[in-house]
Parts: sequence; C-alpha cells; structure tokens
Amino acid sequence: MKTLIVGMGQMGQYYLKKLREQGEKPSGIILLDHEPGRLLSFAEQGYRCVGAVSELLAGEVPRVAIVAVNTPGHAETLTALLQAGVQYILCEKPLTMTLAEGKQVVDLAADRSSEIFVAFLIQFSPALTRLKEFMVGNDLLVVEASNRWGKNRIGNKRPSPGDLTDETCHGQDVIRSLVGINRTNEYRRTVTSCQTLLAFVPDEEQRAAHNRDASFPDRPDASTQVLEIYTFSDGSRLGVSHHSSFVWPSQVRRIEVTLVDAKAPLVPRYHAVLEFDTPNGDRLQIFDLQGKSAAFCNEVWLVDKLREQLEAFYRVVTADEVDGRLTTARDALEELDFVERVRQSSQA
Repeated sequence: MKTLIVGMGQMGQYYLKKLREQGEKPSGIILLDHEPGRLLSFAEQGYRCVGAVSELLAGEVPRVAIVAVNTPGHAETLTALLQAGVQYILCEKPLTMTLAEGKQVVDLAADRSSEIFVAFLIQFSPALTRLKEFMVGNDLLVVEASNRWGKNRIGNKRPSPGDLTDETCHGQDVIRSLVGINRTNEYRRTVTSCQTLLAFVPDEEQRAAHNRDASFPDRPDASTQVLEIYTFSDGSRLGVSHHSSFVWPSQVRRIEVTLVDAKAPLVPRYHAVLEFDTPNGDRLQIFDLQGKSAAFCNEVWLVDKLREQLEAFYRVVTADEVDGRLTTARDALEELDFVERVRQSSQA
C-alpha cells in the first residue's frame, strides 16, 4: 500500500517524518508538489516525486493520500484525487475554503465510495478525551463556554488564509464536540462577529499568493471575535465566546466550560479548563464549584497527537476501524458553516 502526500511545505514534511518514524520506507511514499524545487532533495533520497495528480494516472494510483497544501487548494486537490480513484484521504483542516466547495467534495466522495477525514488534531488530546469521559460518566452538560486561541505571527512570510480558519476553528470544533455530549435535542446557531485586518504577513508575499490563486485573500483576517449562541429544540440556550488572533505576544490555546448535572440544569456544578500545546503538554483542570476548592483534577499529558491521528487514520484503511476522534468530511461541514456565518456577520 502506497501513501501519497500532496504539498511538501511545513505540514507535508511533518507527515513525512511521522510516516518514516512508523516504519514506512521511501518506496511506499509518493510526494506531490507543484513547486519542483521542493522535491529535488526528496527525489535524491529515493522517493517517487510528481508535480500533478495527472502524473499518477500513468501508473498505480495510491489508495491513500494526505492533503497538506494551502487551504485555497484543498477543493481542487481533493476533487482531483477522488476522480483519480484515491479511496482514503486525510486532509488538513479546514476541508475547503467555502461551504459550497465542501458540500461538492463530500458529495463526490460519496459517489466514489471514498472516505475523507479532516485533521482536527486537538480531538486527539488526552486532556479532551478525559474531560469527555468525565462528562459522560457524570451525566453533565455544557452551559457556557469560551475559546481563546492565538499566537504571534507578525513577520511570518508564509501567506495565510486568515486567523478564522487557522485559529478560531480549532477551539470551535472542541466546544462543539463537548456541547453535543449528553444532548439529543436539535439546535440552531446564530453568530455575531467582528474581525480585524491588521497587517501580519508582508503585503508582497500575500499579494503574490492571491495572484496565483484568487481564493487566497488579498488581506487575511488577523483576529476574530465571535458570540455564538446555540438554541436547542427544548428552548434552552447556550452562549459561546470565541477570541482568536495572530497578533498576540505568545501562543494561547485555552478552552473553558461550565458544567451542570443534566438532572439539575440550573445548578452550576463544575468548571473545566483545557490548555493545549503548552511547554509541558496538554492540561486539564476541573474545579468543583460547590466545594469552591482548588482543582480536584489537574492533569498534564505530553503526547504526539499527530502520530495518534495518523495511527487512527490507518486503522480505517487497514481494518475498517473508525476511531471516534477522527473528524469526517461531513462533520467538517459544520465548521465551514460556522466560518461562513462569521464572515457574513463581520461584513454586515
């Protein structure tokens, strides 16, 4: 079984490194990039390197692909891979730039009997898994939540699709997965948002990317603030605040949720704090709001989430075993719907 990696930038090279660590040899990996210069050193190491999906059609089409190109290229790349006959695809998040593109890709995958998973890496955090287990075991509901996610990207010359898709959606995906625990009723969402266009990427680099692909923004959003309100079919409501940015002094990846007993939904019971990718790892703190004591849960895990995600993905390929932490392409449409709502609200 061969694996194709599409896009040999930073993330593509991370995936290659992990595959090699898992024992894959160059003969089992095909590398694709539209910039030939990126492939020269890999070709010298014995990898088969190609510049377009069409080149694969001359030989054996791999069953498995990892898509690590820039976000604006996702829809075109995924479409080409599906049409070429690739059966299993792991795609960097977000699935596509727009909800319409995402729906087209999902429909095409269904027509081709192919499976696409989207790399929401935080779902593989042991801290998040532990919190979900705690909520399920104690029949708890999220009644309020906040998401702070950002870093300092000022001066980074790599073009960006924007803070909304690169930062906000990580925390939004985590919170959405927690909100659904112990709830069966349907919901609708409303969004009020504000975004800034502060300069953080050199104009010439971003403009060049935009000229190559018009779906790449000429000026990407630098920060996003959102009030997201869930209204459930039983009439209850839940507010979530999101604040993300590329112009903060240091990296922050923090989720906070207040929890209640499902049988006593007006009594605040616990408060949980999740911090991801700190120097010591991923951290979970749980406070008993009735006891008003220090955190009775204060655990830290240092794990390789990318390796965990790849192993889960390959279990689907080799054993048809779907890990619940994997995000399907259809589930990823929820994030694209959120992104579209945020953009529409910011422009209103």
